[in-house]
Amino acid sequence: MLVFKDLNVGKVANALAHVNPVTLAKFVSTYVYHEWQIDRQNKKGIVAPTQMHIELTTFCPKRCEGCYIPLTDKLDPQVMSKKTAREAVRRGLAAKIRIYHLLGGEPVSENTLPLIQMLVESYPWAAFYVCTNASYLARHGDSAGVLLKAHNLSMNLSVDGFKATSDSIRGRGSYADVMGAASRLRELRCFFGATAAVLPGNFDEILSPDFLMHLKERGFSYLFYSTSHSSELIPQMEVLAKGGFYRKSPLPLYVNALGNLGNFSPNSWARLAYVAKNGQVLNDRQERVVVGDLEVVHQLGSMPQWAKKYRAQGMAGKAQAAYEMTEKTAYRLEEAEAAPYLF
Repeated sequence: MLVFKDLNVGKVANALAHVNPVTLAKFVSTYVYHEWQIDRQNKKGIVAPTQMHIELTTFCPKRCEGCYIPLTDKLDPQVMSKKTAREAVRRGLAAKIRIYHLLGGEPVSENTLPLIQMLVESYPWAAFYVCTNASYLARHGDSAGVLLKAHNLSMNLSVDGFKATSDSIRGRGSYADVMGAASRLRELRCFFGATAAVLPGNFDEILSPDFLMHLKERGFSYLFYSTSHSSELIPQMEVLAKGGFYRKSPLPLYVNALGNLGNFSPNSWARLAYVAKNGQVLNDRQERVVVGDLEVVHQLGSMPQWAKKYRAQGMAGKAQAAYEMTEKTAYRLEEAEAAPYLF
């Protein structure tokens, strides 16, 4: 089966050295199920949600480069109600969604932790990823220790390069917060990873073998690349995948617009149901067109305003328009082909 071919057993085994085996088994099994869902949908020619993004809040004290959230929303302290969060996950599970991303704004704070804990404890058969700037964890990680050790919770720390680069994008002290939180998470044998925003200014750095090994050595178990801010760089990510970049990486890699880089294709990306903090279901995190309330989650595949994005991308994946590689991309392709295995 395709999903097992792309699951790198060596990288999973590496994680056993510093991750609780029960936690690792939980996340590997939900990943396998997710990739099987996408493969099955592609074979049947259908689209339906395979993951859910839940916006716990839009509040955030940082002003990161490329952030799409308006300043007025960043100043709004409102947090999604427990009732709405419960209903979102309940509807998602009914639609066979097993992976949930808890997002912001900044989703980890004193105000949101009770909500995160409620979801993690109420739905142990679901897998929750929390994308965070790690500021709260770096300062108050000890107080959240019980929650952090939950077998179905993975903290996903935002880091956009080494210290100078990441701090220039995310603000002074951001890199130190991430590495401080990573140290605590590793002590607790947590399964945690990183998210890096793909931008013209950090493209080479975050795809360099040195950066990937840097994350691995500090206990990170995976890396998400977010191309939301720079979609023009997606073709370059495809070129790297064709050159064997994924199999040479010491970490499992995932691109939000291409899926995992072992099975890169617009056909392979996750199909996302996005729930805003007020309970409205949106077509997209950035466009924010309302398609209905939580009752429509199981119907999204039949709703053109949601499904068209995934159908269009799937068609593009089968008939990808030719494009010329830039000199930078051509160089990185040669580097990928020549680089030794890193694990």
